[in-house]
Amino acid sequence: RTFEFYIVDPLTWRDRAELTKVSSFSIQIDDETDTIMTANVACDDQIGEEYVRAYMIVTQDDVEYREPIGTFLLQSPSVSFDGVRNTSECSGYSPLIELKENEPPVGYYIPTNSNVADFAETIIEDNSRLKYTTLVPDSVGKSKVGYDFASNEDDTWLSFLEDWVAIADRRVGVDANG
Repeated sequence: RTFEFYIVDPLTWRDRAELTKVSSFSIQIDDETDTIMTANVACDDQIGEEYVRAYMIVTQDDVEYREPIGTFLLQSPSVSFDGVRNTSECSGYSPLIELKENEPPVGYYIPTNSNVADFAETIIEDNSRLKYTTLVPDSVGKSKVGYDFASNEDDTWLSFLEDWVAIADRRVGVDANG
């Protein structure tokens, strides 16, 4: 088992450049936290605020599997120098951080008879670089809400989205590809 790390282009979500000097990487997954996945990274590659995807490479019976294990926006790198090398240490958050850091405007609402899945997609696409997939099962997301749904004063786009999809008995999630 080995690991690989790549800087990700947040517009295409494709790997852009490999990070070859990662000295430590840890991931925490907790469905009870806003961003669900967080990471801590230390590397000799000089990186700023970038999306990074981690892969686990497993070889079994001469067959190699390459599986993504998380995509994170690295923030606030601190750089240290020990006389030999510069090391960047960063905290990383799943792409949901983009929705958590911004708020809907005062008075924002979704009108009566709006489709849950369609407006979830609109919220994500208009307020982040994330890619929306679908509500599962998809038929649940096709339900329409029979009342105006307004944001609260202290909502972020993420909390508003979580409340919106909860109407269809669904939750916001993020996969390893971001």
